[in-house]
Amino acid sequence: MAKLIGCEISFIRSKGNQILKIRVLPEIEALFKEESENISKNYKDATGNGLDYYDLSPKLSKYVQQYNSRLLIGKRITLDRYGGDLILDGYYNYSILRTVKISEGIELNIAGLILDEEIEPYYRSLANLTKYIYQNFIEPREIKATMTIEV
Repeated sequence: MAKLIGCEISFIRSKGNQILKIRVLPEIEALFKEESENISKNYKDATGNGLDYYDLSPKLSKYVQQYNSRLLIGKRITLDRYGGDLILDGYYNYSILRTVKISEGIELNIAGLILDEEIEPYYRSLANLTKYIYQNFIEPREIKATMTIEV
């Protein structure tokens, strides 16, 4: 069985509802965790309850700016528009990663119509982003260097 190193994502359209299911590693949620939590008026679960979310830390805001400046192709990302459309003009809104208990799995009821051709690149890009976060911030690493000085 493959090891989860980023996230599991599925999109379900059934009986007039559109549901985005996401689960990330607890270590990824921990990067987004802040002391302060809010309840979304726009992002709701399958039963209509607003999702709890963490405030965005300045550290993560800075990281997003750096990530976007290195991005050569594809849409840029934003984490600061919790409750906004998933796909914005030129941006993918990944603020959903700030949802409390996303590591246990969440379901987001998407209110507006979203096309398959829009959601597929969105969740592929989200999977790549969470994999990048895992590999660059969570995965254990040891970097060694040796310096020699000739006299």
